[in-house]
Amino acid sequence: MQDSAMKLWLSKGAPAHKLMLGIPFYGRSFTLTSPHQTKPGSASSGAGHELHYTVEEGFIAYYEACKALKDDPNGWTVREDEGGNPYAFKGDQWFGYDDPENVVAKVSLNHSSVHKDATVAHGHNKLSTDELRKGQRLRRRHDLGN
Repeated sequence: MQDSAMKLWLSKGAPAHKLMLGIPFYGRSFTLTSPHQTKPGSASSGAGHELHYTVEEGFIAYYEACKALKDDPNGWTVREDEGGNPYAFKGDQWFGYDDPENVVAKVSLNHSSVHKDATVAHGHNKLSTDELRKGQRLRRRHDLGN
């Protein structure tokens, strides 16, 4: 379920006004211990391979995920977990990410609930070539309130 993390925090007593939904434009990657065990939470031997642009193991920029899936559509298998969150795998490589439909669902859920703030993570270390030039990490907070 898209809001399972928010529901968990609320059930543990966190004040709703202190919760903020994060929407990353990047994903996490892992090297699977077994290429036959591909569901989220499967055993891994470590971070996924570094890619050309981000050059960081275990990290995949959204545009790198799009490029990987576009350049090799028959190699990658794309699935969704029980909550509708997409992930992809090929051989022993696995990555999870948010696609446009997933982002819309998160924002819609967030807007209709008691917590009205969200943060969009544009970067993480070496996320984009723009950031490489600027040498900074970008984060923006968007008010999704009334």
